[in-house]
Amino acid sequence: MNIGMISYWSSPLARVGVWEAGGMNVYISGLSQGLIDLGHKVDIYTKSPNCKEIKITNVVKNLRVIHIPIYGNLYAGVPTFTHKIEELIQKENISYDVFHSHYFYSGLIVENLKKDHIPWVHNSHSYGILKAKTIGIIDKKRIKYEKEIFQRADALIVSTYAEREVVLEEYPKASEKIYLISPGIDHNIFKPLDKYKSRQKLNLSRNKIYILFVGRIDPVKGIPSLITAVQKLLQSEPNLKSNLEVLLIGGDISSKKFWKQKEVKMIKDLIQKVNLSGNIRFLGSRSNTVLPYYYSACDIVVLPSVYESFGLVVLEAMACRACVVASKAGGPEYLIQDGKNGLLFDRENTAQLNRILKDLIHNPGKREKIGKNAVTRSFDFCWSTQAEKVVSLYGKMMKRTSY
Repeated sequence: MNIGMISYWSSPLARVGVWEAGGMNVYISGLSQGLIDLGHKVDIYTKSPNCKEIKITNVVKNLRVIHIPIYGNLYAGVPTFTHKIEELIQKENISYDVFHSHYFYSGLIVENLKKDHIPWVHNSHSYGILKAKTIGIIDKKRIKYEKEIFQRADALIVSTYAEREVVLEEYPKASEKIYLISPGIDHNIFKPLDKYKSRQKLNLSRNKIYILFVGRIDPVKGIPSLITAVQKLLQSEPNLKSNLEVLLIGGDISSKKFWKQKEVKMIKDLIQKVNLSGNIRFLGSRSNTVLPYYYSACDIVVLPSVYESFGLVVLEAMACRACVVASKAGGPEYLIQDGKNGLLFDRENTAQLNRILKDLIHNPGKREKIGKNAVTRSFDFCWSTQAEKVVSLYGKMMKRTSY
């Protein structure tokens, strides 16, 4: 198959954890690699404010990333982006078997492409209605467009049962076009490593307790809940203050723009207010080749999000035998069996998170047992298997839309 993938929001080649590049980028990269491993061809179309003309990057054989110059307002750029794709398709005489869009902007683009009965598969990855409910950011235009996409796409891929319910709540008629295909991970990259050798490689103390957060520095990630829980922990156990550190992985800490972000400034102010400047450290983004060392080196990995459509960080950490603590915020509830292969807490419930952290810090055997079970669970999500499911869906849609 020849697959036209649309990732308007951000490039899969961007540094993960910096600005808008997050789990969706990891998903698109992993799925694309899985597809070409199965013998298919993939073109990924993405916007770029840094080039003056279309730039094509041949990543590996059968995988291209096509950067299209778009500046300014994202909504306003959609017609231009769509037109540029059409021009390139005509110029190179490209024939796609399926279009696969990621995020609602990309859905708008495929909706407006001259598809000629080419099937359209869509992943939302996140939802305007949930952003409105969880952090109060209301984008009526986005919510309206997402509903249109649910209606017009040939197939909708969701990662969890909870995500399926979100779609059905907004568009009940979508029930027959929703397919549950979760993301996967590459177990050649994300695998258990020796804890103390990992600490040595990362210049971390052999004896400290390390709590790890990985993700974009964004309101939806719930970092203040982690900070407040750690504050309560150290208030009740002051002897831990010199022996505990929270590592925050995400963001471009070398950029002045990063430190001026509203969320970053709020987190920094909170850290200073609760007197934890010596216990919480911003590390910036880290590549997939380095992340397994952090997951393996740290004692506890915490994902305190107010909402996660899936939570790839949880899965990556589990594959590295980490003891994961995550909020009941969507995806993590699908991945974690509470108390067996991870621990769950009610989102923004800092007292509950504090109690869990305290228990785990004093029970290394419990952390180890949870980590071992987590590895087993992670093997339910391999990209080789998940990519096969996506290919099967493509084939089904091709039969349905052909005549």
